[in-house]
Formats: sequence, structure tokens, C-alpha cells
Amino acid sequence: MFEKSLSDLIVLLVEPSAMQAKIILKELTAAGIEQVEVLGDGQSTLDCMASHQPDLVISAMYLPDMSASELVQQMRNDNELQHIAFMLISSETGFDAIDPVRQAGVTAILPKPFASSQLKRGLYNTLDMLNPNAVELKDYNAEDLRVLIVDDSRMARNHIKRVLNGLGIDNIT
Repeated sequence: MFEKSLSDLIVLLVEPSAMQAKIILKELTAAGIEQVEVLGDGQSTLDCMASHQPDLVISAMYLPDMSASELVQQMRNDNELQHIAFMLISSETGFDAIDPVRQAGVTAILPKPFASSQLKRGLYNTLDMLNPNAVELKDYNAEDLRVLIVDDSRMARNHIKRVLNGLGIDNIT
């Protein structure tokens, strides 16, 4: 199976501020990301993903037409988009705003401004999600594993289940 590297990632950056998009794009390029498309609102992002899907969506919290929470909710509720990794970059610190995004199963939530090391950690988390075979399970037969997922968020449970299914684990409660 082909394993993705940072240079293979296809990223869709959703940032309404041209200046912020430029800063983030510069950091992504420095991290080794070569394929980035920049959009400024949620609906354009959803429309774009209908025709070609990225590996990762990186979004600001507040978009002109919706919040990042609403965007990731729509993605997780769509069978074609629910597997796409999501990263939030926001200066928002309020629990009520951040928690719905966290519960949707994101690879990272970065502050504004963020350090290059924080972005790289989020990108490597994305690769870990996309390359489930990189996990050493040689001592276990995935078909024999029984997993109980416990979380108060249905969306988080579904995300965890998708990741485990990607590892070949199907006996999940």
C-alpha cells in the first residue's frame, strides 16, 4: 500500500483573510506541503470537495457563511467527505466554540499565531490517520480484536470507529 508523506498531502485551506492565508500558506510550504488550494468560505469548500477531495482541510473558525464547527459537521455527516482530515487554526479560546470542532475528530487545533512545530505536529497527526498501516500491530490479529468505544460525542465515536476500521478492526461496539 502507498503511504503518503507530507509532500503528497493535498490540502484545502479555508481562510477568508488573504493575509492570514498567505502566512499559513508560507508555513505549509516550509513544512513540505506542495499541493494547497485556498478558498475563503464554507460553501465553496463543500462544492470543491464534491468534485475533488483533499486529504486535509485546514480552516479558520469563522467563515463568511458558516463556522468551522458547521463545516466539519457537514463533512462528518456526508458519507463522501466524512473521512477527510480536518485541522482548525483559530484565535478562539471559548469552550463552546472549540469543543464541537474537537468532538468532530480533528487532527489538530492550532492557536493564532501558531509555531511551525505545532503545524508540523498536526500534519504528522494527519499522516498517521491516513497511513494506518504504519502502526505496528504485528503482535495482534486485527480480526480478533474487540474494541469498545466510549465517548459522549456521537461524532467522535464515529470518527474513532472510522480510524479503527482503517486499521482492519471491525469488531467494534
